Amino acid sequence: SSRAIVFDIGGGSTELMWIDVGESKKITDWLSVDFGVMNLADKFGGTSFSDMAFSDMVGVLVKRMRPFDEKNRISETIGGSKVQLLSTSGTVTTLAAIHLDLPRYDRSRIDGLRMSVADIRATTQKLLAMRPSERFNHPCIGPDRSDFILSGCAIFEAISTLWPTGEITIADRGVREGIILTLAGTS
Repeated sequence: SSRAIVFDIGGGSTELMWIDVGESKKITDWLSVDFGVMNLADKFGGTSFSDMAFSDMVGVLVKRMRPFDEKNRISETIGGSKVQLLSTSGTVTTLAAIHLDLPRYDRSRIDGLRMSVADIRATTQKLLAMRPSERFNHPCIGPDRSDFILSGCAIFEAISTLWPTGEITIADRGVREGIILTLAGTS
């Protein structure tokens, strides 16, 4: 039956759900990782962390999520069948907007968008190459998110490293609506 990984990257934690979107339509398992964009950035030296710290962040998160992966055999399932990746995270909606080169963030262009994970990862590389002032002044990032966008990228990078699905569906809504949509099979 078909499955989905639904995740939401918050300020202080990242919520992950492993969902059966087949006949049973149920949340099989749930993991709350105690790192979000703010406290992860703080742990790695605040806003001034380097590219080296980025890969360290990814490593910490992969390690934290691996038991959840093994317990639910998610990687194996991805290898053998259809697994959807769905996110309602500000990080991911921002990355999508940057990838689309929007003059400013536009919810109507992002909500419900399916994108290749490779494109989002490429956008992360572009952000890593920018100076802090460029991130700060980017119309889709802005001053509120510029300090935390890279830690959000690291969390997404960890998720896509562990679970290399080809595509992601992006919802600009709360995670609850995202789950409902996934379970309804409309995503």
